[in-house]
Amino acid sequence: MSAAAAARPAALSGASATLIGFLTLFQLADYITTGYALAHSSFAEANPAMAWCFSSLGIFGLAFAKVVLLGFAALAVHSIPRWSLALMVLISAVAAGSNLIQVAPLLIG
Repeated sequence: MSAAAAARPAALSGASATLIGFLTLFQLADYITTGYALAHSSFAEANPAMAWCFSSLGIFGLAFAKVVLLGFAALAVHSIPRWSLALMVLISAVAAGSNLIQVAPLLIG
């Protein structure tokens, strides 16, 4: 194997690429719905770590946390088990769905 080939990362499998895509989509949805909800005084962030990020840096704190998570997942995709990545996608989907249910009344009326 040449040094150039060894330096190139392995290509993502179709399943891993799909999971990273869904993780990105759900994290973006979570970010948008969280930001929208926190703009209204009747909502509070339920995740203590994210609440700290928001209280420290505002919406940029939330964005920073999302970018770190996505960066970690993208860099570690070859090292972490696929079930772990799938679990991150599931948790992100639940968080985004929960947020959407919470802000739906604001969007409707």
